[in-house]
Amino acid sequence: ISWGWGKHGVLEPSSFVQRNEWQGTRDPSAFLAVPDAIRFQAEHDWPEIRVRCHELARETRQRIADYSGLAPIHPDSPEWYAQLVACPIRTSDPIELKQRMYDEYRIEVPMTSWGGLDMLRVSYQGYNDHDDLERLMVAVEALTQRGPCRSFSVDRAIGDQPLAPAPAG
Repeated sequence: ISWGWGKHGVLEPSSFVQRNEWQGTRDPSAFLAVPDAIRFQAEHDWPEIRVRCHELARETRQRIADYSGLAPIHPDSPEWYAQLVACPIRTSDPIELKQRMYDEYRIEVPMTSWGGLDMLRVSYQGYNDHDDLERLMVAVEALTQRGPCRSFSVDRAIGDQPLAPAPAG
């Protein structure tokens, strides 16, 4: 059942409550799998796969921005993102969009809202390729609205004002 279970119980003789209050188990599977995971990444040139996934995220970020007319929320830099990007989109119902992306295109993508923007949260892993990006774009173009270019101010979104310049002198 779990650690703490035994003939003598945990603190006093066993009872139903004591058997069920110790819910955790110490499953060593994750620790035992680490050497195989390291070996797998070494055998499959994982640094190159990370680069490929970043490039897919980068292209997705730009193509969705070009289509939606909404500027990306962060600079195009590996310091800001690796394999996951949040892309502003135009939709009247983000919950319906998420459901339709799955129902009609079999694309599972989280939606988030921040600062008045609805965003797709797109991530790439080693099993994804450019065909997945193309499928996503077909769905985005079918289910969201194209719009004119519009910049985005993080300061405005979080309600902060930009710092005023320091007085001269």
